[in-house]
Amino acid sequence: MKRSLLALLALMVLSPMLLPSQAQAEPKGWVFQDDDTHGFELAVLGSYLAPITLGGQVYVGIPVAKNGFTSKINDAFFVDIGAFFGGVPNPLFIGNFWTMPYGGVRYQIWLFDWFSIFWAVRGGPLIEVTTPTVSPYVGGSFGMDFFASEKVALRVELGWPTGVGARFAF
Repeated sequence: MKRSLLALLALMVLSPMLLPSQAQAEPKGWVFQDDDTHGFELAVLGSYLAPITLGGQVYVGIPVAKNGFTSKINDAFFVDIGAFFGGVPNPLFIGNFWTMPYGGVRYQIWLFDWFSIFWAVRGGPLIEVTTPTVSPYVGGSFGMDFFASEKVALRVELGWPTGVGARFAF
């Protein structure tokens, strides 16, 4: 576990240095535009939490540094605001249903005009509805977007929770 966390941290730190400069990497396409490339986003995902929890998440990504931190790579920094929701289905009793409104940050790098990767850290109050309890939660995830167009992408997110869904840009 420690090795995988260190490897992920090393990838986050070293990835900007390993990628080619923007002048070399910039294809003629719709993702690599000069201004206003990375605008507001809406993501809707179906989620699975091990071992048997099903749910979803909806969030809005607000660009804070939409042209990134460096001109060498095509990157952006977002503040995410949204909610996770889910439950453990059980035919014998009601189950445990929960929701978590959250806020967080996401750093995203566009590697190709059709593909990007991101890292996110989010947190908020985890509210269990069936057994009324509230507890704090902070979690992280790694994800990928596969773009069908400039505004629509298939989003895959691994972490807490793991999800697959759609991302829409405005």
